[in-house]
Amino acid sequence: MCRRLRCRFTHHVICSTLFSIIIILASTILYTVSTMTSTVYAAPLQHKQAPTTCTPAKPISEQSLLVVLLDRSGSLTAQPGATDPAGYSTSVTKALTDLWPGKLAVIPFSNDRTSLLGPIQLSNPADQAALQTQIQNAPIGGDTPLGPAMHKALDVLNTNGTPPGSRLVIITDGQPDMVGDVDGSHQSQDIRQNLLHQFCQQGVPVNVFGLTIDTSSPAGQQANRLLSDIATGTDASYTNVKNAQDLAREVINLYAQWQHLTFTAIPRQGNNYTTTIDSFANQVSFIAFRSEPSQAIALIGPDQKQITQGFQQSTDNHYEIFKFDNSGPLVHGNYTLNMSGNTPGQVYALIKSPLQVTLVQPTTQSTLYTGRPVEIEAQFTNGNGAVTPGANTAEMLAQVTPLVNGQPAGSSNTIVLTQQQTAAGVQPLFSGSTQAYQQPGQLQIELTGTFQNAQRQTSLTLPVKPTTPQPATIPRWLLIGGLIALLLLIGALCFAFLRARRARPFGYVTNGKRNGEVDLTQHFSQPVIHSQELEKYGSFQFLSNFDLVFSKDGAVKIRARQNGVAIDKRNTTKLEQVTENGLEITPGSKIYINNRPVASFESRQGRVWH
Repeated sequence: MCRRLRCRFTHHVICSTLFSIIIILASTILYTVSTMTSTVYAAPLQHKQAPTTCTPAKPISEQSLLVVLLDRSGSLTAQPGATDPAGYSTSVTKALTDLWPGKLAVIPFSNDRTSLLGPIQLSNPADQAALQTQIQNAPIGGDTPLGPAMHKALDVLNTNGTPPGSRLVIITDGQPDMVGDVDGSHQSQDIRQNLLHQFCQQGVPVNVFGLTIDTSSPAGQQANRLLSDIATGTDASYTNVKNAQDLAREVINLYAQWQHLTFTAIPRQGNNYTTTIDSFANQVSFIAFRSEPSQAIALIGPDQKQITQGFQQSTDNHYEIFKFDNSGPLVHGNYTLNMSGNTPGQVYALIKSPLQVTLVQPTTQSTLYTGRPVEIEAQFTNGNGAVTPGANTAEMLAQVTPLVNGQPAGSSNTIVLTQQQTAAGVQPLFSGSTQAYQQPGQLQIELTGTFQNAQRQTSLTLPVKPTTPQPATIPRWLLIGGLIALLLLIGALCFAFLRARRARPFGYVTNGKRNGEVDLTQHFSQPVIHSQELEKYGSFQFLSNFDLVFSKDGAVKIRARQNGVAIDKRNTTKLEQVTENGLEITPGSKIYINNRPVASFESRQGRVWH
């Protein structure tokens, strides 16, 4: 009995060891597959950052809250080197009050003070006008308390319950500084470590605009790093404009992205800015920014006459906004804005239409990496899903510009996206690939699609992070195939081992008659042989049921299935009755049924028992 237990225990140990090896190898190889074939590029962090995955921003509605942090530091107007002497940042903020559909608050910040203007519901004309006056009169001070302004913005959001679709915009011309924090290091640390993750978790992106920040100076470099970190840490964008006038274009373009509007910069021809409003459009806003407050602006319709009614008009010393909405039928055709004077201005069209161009890939949640081309996929949509233009009836272009510190860092590349085709015909997706950009920063993708004489545009700016070079990777299919082959091999070896150690029949059963001898090794492989199976191969008529049971250690038992079975182990005619629990037998043992000898179990061929 002890020998059998030891053998059984040994077999279990060996099999357990083999299966443990299988599990360990499988885990190791699968881990290798996941780490070597997945994207394992990591950007080195210089500062403690907000979580890399923010709560997605919700769509903008009439309940959404926009908070604008407006820098009022002395460097905006102090000469020489004033960053915004004409007050474009003030006008751009006022323009947002004319466009934003929900509530809006403005936090001017300078010296060691922050103010709070609003929040007010912009649908109330009197409140809107009062807020615009307050913005215009916000005083210029000294320092730049950005950190306290961001704390106040967070308080405003929390007090109002952070309505879904809320956004935050920062317009500033340098690094934070204030009394007791001259170099802005304390504010920068507080922003990075305490504030960003709160905006991130609440799903409030913080879009940042730098006003002509000098990246050649140490202070400018620090400011750019901080402002870029603020945008990146909240899934937003950072743009460092070349001059205050360009601020208008970037802010209006951002608003168009938020609202999924087509943003079109209308080219200048003399004093005229002409664009076509196609038949798909159902709402249009023309926004004209003057270069000089004295410039007069007139809107000419498709009938070549000046339009004086049928639209909402908003006026500032720097801009005019003409809004055509669903209050009346929109006439389609060519519209011209005439701007007097010889100094060029900026004219934009915001078009709401069911026909849009949409970036499918990359998305706002994507992160790009240096050294890797960017796959671009885009399509036309009409509000009910993707539009599939006929072959060669539409064009899709992507203008891709690398940015560093919010400014272009190299030439733009125009990529012609190709409409995909399958055996079933043309598909809605247009696709193409950029070159591999080697410098970290941002990548601006400006998409322009033309279909049925309607041109639609959209843009997206995404961070480009540095990659950490990885060792050469093994193809996933090869690793998985090798893993499967290894598991099959180990399983086969284990099966063969267990099969080799399995109990097998041996010897002969004979009754001394012709055809009365059965070679158990030849006819049987299972360790249990029933008497009726013996009758198939030999001239036996046992008239009773029993089993021969072979053990791994070489022992043999006879086990009765009904009464009357006995054995004589020593040829002494001394019979031992067999029960259902079995009785061990040895070669030479005679089998009796109802006291009549019927067969003998022998170890070799040719032996008989009578």
